[in-house]
Amino acid sequence: MFFAEMANVSNPLFSESTVLNYDSNPVDKSHRDSWTAYLNLPSNPEENDDHAIIKCIEERAAQFQGYVPVANMENLQVVKYFP
Repeated sequence: MFFAEMANVSNPLFSESTVLNYDSNPVDKSHRDSWTAYLNLPSNPEENDDHAIIKCIEERAAQFQGYVPVANMENLQVVKYFP
């Protein structure tokens, strides 16, 4: 159920990832292709199920990292990889 909820939150936000190699040249997408979605919460979010899920994940990640302030963490990122 959790993964279905995350898909509902992230699916409309996906865009094609930019992947560069060490020479700053685009990587041949036949080797690796992905799409990225950043889960940004507004500073004063209207409380809904999507925001509650994101907040829960952020709080668990903060706890895992030794209780760092959530405000110091980067936005959550969801990545889809394709063959």
